[in-house]
Amino acid sequence: MNTTRYHVVAGQEPGSFVCTDQHNGIVCIWQQGQFNDSQNTTLLNDTNDARPMAIARYMRQMGDYLQEHHAPKL
Repeated sequence: MNTTRYHVVAGQEPGSFVCTDQHNGIVCIWQQGQFNDSQNTTLLNDTNDARPMAIARYMRQMGDYLQEHHAPKL
């Protein structure tokens, strides 16, 4: 996976993080240590491939990237 696809930064709330999939216009915000329980995902625009299976694939890919490169934040 191309690491420039994703941009990870600290969120506005203490202990939160934001990951943006820059290719597909998807933003995911979560609390550190609570990725599965606290994630909030937003599609940035209507031009995304809004098919449910495609979005599920993009989110799986994001999760794989985060696990490999940012596991302590999850």
